[in-house]
Amino acid sequence: MSPTRSILRLAPALAGICLSSAALAQTCEVRSGPKPPAVVELYTSEGCSSCPPADRWLSTLKPQDGVLALSFHVNYWNHLGWRDPFATPDTTARQYRLKEALGGKYVYTPQVVHN
Repeated sequence: MSPTRSILRLAPALAGICLSSAALAQTCEVRSGPKPPAVVELYTSEGCSSCPPADRWLSTLKPQDGVLALSFHVNYWNHLGWRDPFATPDTTARQYRLKEALGGKYVYTPQVVHN
């Protein structure tokens, strides 16, 4: 086999190594400004009759600078017949972990947590 053919056969492997090295060298870094944003979490559900006003209120916060407004749909209302297509077991578990961390007795909707 000629040296040129050997190099051509190795070219894809060498290119992969070079690209992998370049990708590993890149980093992602994020920094907050001098004042971190206010994080507002709303625990809500499509099956909760009190949640639409809370959802509307949360939507008024989203355009504000310095506010990170998050909506978490929980699934514990699903058994009542109004299934929430946005709810996940993970968001429900998140609310239960938050209850424990804050020393709460209950989870409920709508629930708002600041920072």
